[in-house]
Amino acid sequence: MKITQTIGVPHETLGEIVVACIVPQDGVTLEESALRDFLKTRLASYKVPRRVLVLREADLPMTGSAKVKAGALRELAAKLLGD
Repeated sequence: MKITQTIGVPHETLGEIVVACIVPQDGVTLEESALRDFLKTRLASYKVPRRVLVLREADLPMTGSAKVKAGALRELAAKLLGD
């Protein structure tokens, strides 16, 4: 994976859910269910993201020093998830 950022996104009943935002390497196809199943075998249940978003690098809000803007990414994820 090129870029992975895990963020908290507001949720109406849970308060907040963990969402993993991933930009895969070129030519790699990721499926949310397969990735979550993989993570369940390696992480404690509370650390497994509730949702996984596969994004393009151009979709990520970046700073001038090439770091992901977490606040803007949180807003983007909430919008994509329909919250």
